[in-house]
This record gives sequence, structure tokens and C-alpha cells, in this order.
Amino acid sequence: MLIAFYKNLSTAASRERFFRTLTLELGVDSSEVDRAVSTWQKAKDQESRTKAAWQIQQASRPMYTSLFVPISNRPEGIKFLVDLRSDVIAASKATPTETSAIRLLNDSLRQSLADWFSVGLLHLHCIEWHTASADLLEKVMKYEAVHAFQGWDDLKRRLAPNRRLYGFFHPSLPAEPLVLLHTALTCQVPAAMKHVLEQPTDQPSAEDATTACFYSISSTQKGLAGIDLGNFLIKQVANRLLAELSHIQTLVTLSPLPAFRGWLEAQLQRHIDFQGPPQHAWPALLLSTEREAISSRGLRPHDDSQPVIEHQTAESELAWALTDDRWCRQDMQAHAACIHQILLRLAARYLYIEKRRSYALDPVANFHLRNGASLWRLCPMADPSPSGMQRSFGVMVNYKYVLEDVAANNHAYIVDGTISVSAAVKQLTASSHCPSQLSG
Repeated sequence: MLIAFYKNLSTAASRERFFRTLTLELGVDSSEVDRAVSTWQKAKDQESRTKAAWQIQQASRPMYTSLFVPISNRPEGIKFLVDLRSDVIAASKATPTETSAIRLLNDSLRQSLADWFSVGLLHLHCIEWHTASADLLEKVMKYEAVHAFQGWDDLKRRLAPNRRLYGFFHPSLPAEPLVLLHTALTCQVPAAMKHVLEQPTDQPSAEDATTACFYSISSTQKGLAGIDLGNFLIKQVANRLLAELSHIQTLVTLSPLPAFRGWLEAQLQRHIDFQGPPQHAWPALLLSTEREAISSRGLRPHDDSQPVIEHQTAESELAWALTDDRWCRQDMQAHAACIHQILLRLAARYLYIEKRRSYALDPVANFHLRNGASLWRLCPMADPSPSGMQRSFGVMVNYKYVLEDVAANNHAYIVDGTISVSAAVKQLTASSHCPSQLSG
């Protein structure tokens, strides 16, 4: 009855009212909490304190959590709870001033879903062009979050014999992939998306490939946000590939830097706007050699059609060239190599040096580094698509997974923020030791 009632709520506002009523009427019973605390205060021995602690824990649980298990046991009940949490997340973002009760509802749902979607209950399947249903293939295209499909022919290329698509499935949602991982089997580490998405005639067969490149991972259910399925999927796929294809020697990704462009544009603007004394200036963004190269080249054309800037700096010239991707135009090709090198160095700084609470600022970097991968190589103009340029000026990154090192890398990163990095990437950051003050 509750499921049917909720499904008839057709607007976000009506769902938000439902959440407020639910958390108000079936939230934490304060009288039960008071009684449990009183029992704790009166406890005289260890056994009594243990029982009292359990009573406090039970009393602190919102009453609505008792609804989750009965709902989960109904047909499509698990799917309903996943979708319900998706709506709860949306409501918490839409009403930031009333989030405490909704945040508790969100956390309660997440904890229950994390138990029901533990990796031991999930099934790993390889999705193939000739055996998958049309409905499943349509979902694969719909859920792709990184490199949008251009149609059925594109999907067929990505499911070619030297490609693999793996997904996690739950017994209660057998037709619904939870997370999808696209993999290319190649003879070398891809440095550009065209090496992955295009299908030249000389592509190696799966039996000849020596490298498995994970180039797209997409979580399909917003209601499972914060439940780390991608980590387990990559590791299970890696082990399966190594078991099935013994000649695979290298496991890498070709990954986006989704927030690099926004970070760099903000950095440049901070330097352009700064008018205080030199001792209070932001940490240097450009090297002296880069400043000289920009100044000597004069990136901004000097003609009557361009506004005059009274105090033109290397930062303002670079910002001008990067705006609307002017640096990629035909008349700017003479400057492209210089800008490429600057972008690569700053991308290395962004990934390796810039931190938020001791961890990588970039969300994709943080995901792979937490998984135990190493920061291995930066790839200029690896994704020149509009979305690739908008994310990171086309720059992408290879993270390398060496299964024997994954546990040690994960521990070093989680415990003290140490990033496993190749010598080549570290060399790029050699002159970029000062993190910006834009990261937390």
C-alpha cells in the first residue's frame, strides 16, 4: 500500500512533503532514547552496560527503518527502495535548509542498501552483442556516463571480439545492470580515445592482446550513490581477464579529468584579479620559462578587433587562448605545442599535488587511487570531443593497476594520502611543489 501511494506522488514537491511527514511521524522516538540512556547511567557492571549500549543503539534508529525489510521482501521492493533513495538525495539537494532529517533518512536507506548490495550478493556478467537482449543493450547506451554512444553501430564496435563489457547484477534486479565497465584489449596502452572507440582493421584479436584498458565505468542507479561497487567490479574483472587471457600483462585505464578545466580557469582568474603586494600573491601557477615563452610568442593577436588590456600578463594571455578553445584554431597552431606542455604540467600538478583533506582533488583520481592504482601517464588531446575539451582541454590519464601492489598503494593513500606515481608524471610536477589555496 505504501509503495502504491508513493508511486502516485507525481511531483518533487509532493515527494518532499512525504519525506517530511515520514521523518516527523516515524523518526527517532525521543522517549525511547531517554529510557535507554537512563538504563546506561544506572548500569553497574560490564554486562549491564553492554545491554544498555545495545538499547541506545536500537532506540536511536528511526522507526521508519522497520519498514525497509518488509518492503524489500515484496516483488520489486528492492528496486523501489533504490529509486526512493534517489528521490531522497534529490530532495536533500533541493531543500538544503531542511536537510538534517532527510539526511538521516538518506543515511538509513544507504546503510540498508549497502547490506543488500554487498559484493558477495552480486553477479558478474560479460555482456555480449549476440547474446544480450535488446532491452539490456538499450540500457547500456542509456547509462553510459563518460563517452556517449553514437548509435547501434557504435555499440556494436564497443562489443567487438577484442572488447569486453562487464556488469554487476543483483538477483532482485536481474535485468538491471548496477555498474558497467568497458574494456579494450590491445597490444599497447592506449593514449587516446580514438585508439579505443574506432575499430581499425589491424586491431589485435583478444588472443593476441597484452593490455586490458578500462576506459569507461558507469554507475547506473542514483539510489546506490556512496555504495562502492565500481572498486569491486574493476578488481573482479581484472582477475577474470588474467585468468582467461594469460597473455595479458598490463592493466590500465584511460580516464577523464572531469574537473581539471574548472580548476585551471579558476586558478588563472585568481592570478589575473590579484592586486595585492607580491608577498601576498597566490603560489606561482606558471614557471618562469613558461612565462617567457608566452610573452615572447604573444598569444593574443594585436589588432583593432581585440580589446586592449592595460596590464597584460602571461596568465591573462593563457586564459585568453584557453577561452572557447581558441588555442586549437588553425591560426593558433604555432602556439599549440607550448600550450600542450603547460597543460600537461598543470594537469600533473592538479592530480598529484592539489589535495582536498589529504586526498586527490580530482574525483576520478581519488576513485582509482583509493582502489590501489598508480598515476602512470598523462595523455594530451586524448579526447578532443566537445565534452572532453569541456572537462579537461582534451587531457586524459592512464592509471595502472598492478594487482600485487594494489593493497600497499591503497593503504598508503588511505592512511596518509601518499599517491603512487610514475617517474614521468612526478618529473612533470618537479617545479610545482606549492599547492593552490583553492583546494581544501
